[in-house]
Amino acid sequence: MKKTVALILVLVLSCLMLFSCSGYYRPVANTEEEDTTVIKLSFGNEVYEVKYELYRFFFLNFKKEVDGGDDSVWLSAEKDSYIEKINNLIFARICDIYAIFSLAKEIGINVYSDAYDEAVLETVKVSVDGGVVSGTEYTGFDGDYNAYLDSLKEKNLNYSVQDLMIRYLIATNDIFYYFNGNVNNDANPGALAYTKQDVLAFYNSDECVRVYQLYLSKSTTSFTKESASILRDEISRQTSEGDVIFTMIGNAPVGDNIKDSTVIGKYNLGSLYYEELTRAAFELKINETSPVIEIKTPKDEGFYILYRTNKTNEHFEKCYDEIAGIYVDNVIEKKIIDRTNALLSGLTKTEAYSSIIHANVSMD
Repeated sequence: MKKTVALILVLVLSCLMLFSCSGYYRPVANTEEEDTTVIKLSFGNEVYEVKYELYRFFFLNFKKEVDGGDDSVWLSAEKDSYIEKINNLIFARICDIYAIFSLAKEIGINVYSDAYDEAVLETVKVSVDGGVVSGTEYTGFDGDYNAYLDSLKEKNLNYSVQDLMIRYLIATNDIFYYFNGNVNNDANPGALAYTKQDVLAFYNSDECVRVYQLYLSKSTTSFTKESASILRDEISRQTSEGDVIFTMIGNAPVGDNIKDSTVIGKYNLGSLYYEELTRAAFELKINETSPVIEIKTPKDEGFYILYRTNKTNEHFEKCYDEIAGIYVDNVIEKKIIDRTNALLSGLTKTEAYSSIIHANVSMD
């Protein structure tokens, strides 16, 4: 009888470990190593302690990009140069996350509020069970929480880092909503006040270029870097802007609006994934075609080909709403980049960081 009661108690406790009374899945506790602070960031009176778990996540995700698949470099005589290279990538990503948290706090958003806590739990729940949250559909794992946790591990994540990244994404959306608003959805004009003259000044400035832009997604086209380069050369051989547009439209996925062109600001695309694209756009001369620019983001990857053209009053008037949106994004992204750089300048490594053996960093 006692054994039966004990067994029932064990089963009940096991269930309680997986589910809270609200039906959400319980967070998984970190190990002591994962909770160790390896970096500190500071901005004004704010101090952010960055745990080993987040450094590990970015290290493992950037590792192959830096070492080319050769694990031996982390034990070689040149290991310090490899560590410096990967740290430049890691620190930029980490500071971007905490720049969002810092800006959120500045405008009155608490990323650790009850509302954010519940949003994280709800996102995890639909990630396990399947469903829709905030307009995003999740396939889920048929309610298998352990399978979900295993999938996180395969992506070099643990529960805690996933929690952090969910808060980061929600806060990013909230910051853009705060400044940009959404007049079509709820008549919120946003906190960033500007005039048409402000947008025109941006359009005519050196902080904005006008381009025709062709994007060839790997998920919707069969283009490779080589075939995209052949198309790029074909575009560059065209003798008129009209022929360039015709060639781009002829190879564009259905729905792409190439004929009206677009503008790119120095900051509106952000620096994490589109830095090369922005740099290429600003390096182009008028009527010049860019090299093929390969872009990889968490959602997609593919190839961009740009052709720079003149800015005109006709284009500005016709596409004002789009240009105004890019102007606002440019202002917001500059705030984020400036805060990221400020956090980078205040970054310090802890004593625990010095004990990291990069050759041994793993999820095991």
